Amino acid sequence: NDKSKPALGNGRLDTKIGITGTYLTTDKIYELDLIAERNFTGRNNSAINPPDETYMGILGGREITKRLRFVAGPTYLIKDNGDYIANLRAVLQYKVSQELHFELVGDRTIYGHNIPESTGIGFYIRYNF
Repeated sequence: NDKSKPALGNGRLDTKIGITGTYLTTDKIYELDLIAERNFTGRNNSAINPPDETYMGILGGREITKRLRFVAGPTYLIKDNGDYIANLRAVLQYKVSQELHFELVGDRTIYGHNIPESTGIGFYIRYNF
């Protein structure tokens, strides 16, 4: 059908709040990264409001070269209905400058309850203001 439009979402608007932090040792070789987020899910076009979610993780790693860093650790997604998933996340970061970073991120499910297991990879461009 020439007049059909692609489905670009389900009409749901979520509100997310979170905090991230990085601790570097004084020599800036080792690091510890923390993340905590709360997602307040909205009602979608089908009038379904899925459970709110909490996401958290702790990653540790080190500098490989002056421009390359590697961190890994567990992340958790917990839904208010009791469903959950735990993943192992690994991040390889290349620092172009203090502001510009490229990140290759991989996730692999360790265990979960009522959330499908998955393996994923992503590429991110990060700019620090």
